[in-house]
Amino acid sequence: MANFSNPRLLPTTFLATIALSSSACVVAAAGVGAGGAIYATERDVESQVAMSVDAACEAVRKAFRELEITEGKYATEHDGDREARTLTGKTDDRDVTVRVRSDGSGSRLSVTVRRDEVLWDRKLARAIIDSVIRQTKGY
Repeated sequence: MANFSNPRLLPTTFLATIALSSSACVVAAAGVGAGGAIYATERDVESQVAMSVDAACEAVRKAFRELEITEGKYATEHDGDREARTLTGKTDDRDVTVRVRSDGSGSRLSVTVRRDEVLWDRKLARAIIDSVIRQTKGY
C-alpha cells in the first residue's frame, strides 16, 4: 500500500475537494465557433460574443423565434459608455431573461431560464446562447 503523506499535496487536495463539491462551481465548455467559452452556473449560462449589443439583441430575438419563445419586455440601461439590455420571454412553463451588455469589443450574454421558484433550465439557456453564437459566423 502506498504512503500518501506528502505535506505539499494537502492544500492542493483540500482546494480541489472544495471546488468539486461546490454547487456554484462554474463549468466551461467550448463555444460553437466563437473562440470563447460558455459558462454555466447553478442558475444561468453566460458567454461573450463578437458582436455589438444591437446585433446580439437581434440574434437573441431570432433565437427566441427559433426556439418558440414568446418575446416579452425589453429594457435598455446606460452607464457611461457601457450599455446593457434585458430581453424577457416566455414558453408554456418557463420564464426567460437574457441580459446583453457591452464588454470590450463585443457583448456578454447572460441567460436565465426559470421553471419555477427552485428549478432552472440551463439546457434551454444553453440553446439560446448556441443559437446566438451560430449567428456570429455571418456577422
